Amino acid sequence: DNIVVSSNANSGVTAYYVDGSSGSNTNNGLTSGTPFQTLAYAISQADNGTGVTINVAAGTYTEEDIIVSKSNVIIKGAGSGSTIFDGDLDGRFLSIERNNVVVKDMTIKEYGVSSSCTSTCGGGAIIVHSNRTGFGVKDVIFDGNITDGSSGDGGAIEFMTGSQSNIQNTLFKNNKAGSTA
Repeated sequence: DNIVVSSNANSGVTAYYVDGSSGSNTNNGLTSGTPFQTLAYAISQADNGTGVTINVAAGTYTEEDIIVSKSNVIIKGAGSGSTIFDGDLDGRFLSIERNNVVVKDMTIKEYGVSSSCTSTCGGGAIIVHSNRTGFGVKDVIFDGNITDGSSGDGGAIEFMTGSQSNIQNTLFKNNKAGSTA
């Protein structure tokens, strides 16, 4: 007899759906009719390295300090005018800790790292940790993101030593690191 001692019910899933207005983190997230409520939860459900696209529906989201600890993840909005991640200038949107992560088709605005920060303060909206490769941004608007911590670089995105990226069709406006635009 074979006995299963552990199992990942989400193994091999290649797409998840998120909808902040009609979703629930008790849903299975496998269709636009049964979406998760939060991006953070969708990331937590993804297999590491398998390759998953997280489709985020149109709407305004206020999630902060999301850690992307899985590789081969695409976070795809419904368009830069439709899917908006809107911070309160006191928290970063994403912390990229793995390789091959792509963010596309959304607006990311008003995220920030405060002056009380003293270490790893850059990237008001996104920080890409050291030696991460395959980070991509496509068709995104970064607007009004800031960092004013003592070691902060990159009002919108900070790339730590050895990280690599590909940025396409992306608009950066009103982002600030310290007192400079």
